[in-house]
Amino acid sequence: MTTAPKILFFIICVFIVNGCTNEKKENKEPQSNMQPGLPVDTTPKPNPYINSKVETQVFSNDSTKDKNLGGFGYNIIIDGKMYVHQPHVPAVAGNKGFTSSEAANRAANLVAYKIKNNIMPPSITEPELDSVGALK
Repeated sequence: MTTAPKILFFIICVFIVNGCTNEKKENKEPQSNMQPGLPVDTTPKPNPYINSKVETQVFSNDSTKDKNLGGFGYNIIIDGKMYVHQPHVPAVAGNKGFTSSEAANRAANLVAYKIKNNIMPPSITEPELDSVGALK
């Protein structure tokens, strides 16, 4: 190979290697998604359920349409209207009902507590279920 093709080959290799790197060039100033001058509202939202009647209702899944589910579930009723219908254990893989009405009642009371205290969404995790004894 003569000198000119060697230099051309080297330049092409440099462009290829430079184009294949995943490094991003750093900006001197971090970019923000917020537009300057717009105020941010950090005031807590009022609890819409502060004066509501929040009730729990435990039911046997044998009384539902899905006879294969088994176990127990719960409903959360706010001011006489269905808010949550939970026939199976939330946050746990599978579609099984609670093993006892007491376990379903403990989970329902936890969700009702979250609603009454404006902890939204009132979703519950597996460790929370375990801490109230709803996974027994």
